[in-house]
Amino acid sequence: MTIYFPSDHTIKHVLAGDGEALAYAIREKNYAEINFAHKKLEGSAAVKIVRALRNLRVNSLNFAANFLSTPHLGEMFKHIADTSIEKLSIAQNGIGPSGAVDIVENLGTTPIRILNVSYNELGAEGSNMLFNACQARNIEVDLRHNRSLHRYS
Repeated sequence: MTIYFPSDHTIKHVLAGDGEALAYAIREKNYAEINFAHKKLEGSAAVKIVRALRNLRVNSLNFAANFLSTPHLGEMFKHIADTSIEKLSIAQNGIGPSGAVDIVENLGTTPIRILNVSYNELGAEGSNMLFNACQARNIEVDLRHNRSLHRYS
């Protein structure tokens, strides 16, 4: 079952306090997927969401088309280590080469098996670094449209 958040008002309500409203909603309905795509979230909100997912059975998290960036990106990945998230989309977030470094530095401790970082601004160096890190950990990675010198499928 997937949970979608239809409005910015709903997002603000769910993120009020320390994220307990989100954790409660997920526990009650046993959601496997959570979709926060196109919600104008900033990195600090994403960190709060991921922290609320500790010890819950959420397998897939979609943060596509938001405003996730450094320094919160690294912190978010540190908290993902305490979750069951196997599929993560952070596509279309304007993530640059320094964001790739943050991801690589924290990727090894996460349960992620599928990572979508397409349509960001990683460049050739960031894309190559992220590709190599994911390949070493058997993580399927989508790096399309990152202005890279190489094309990965």
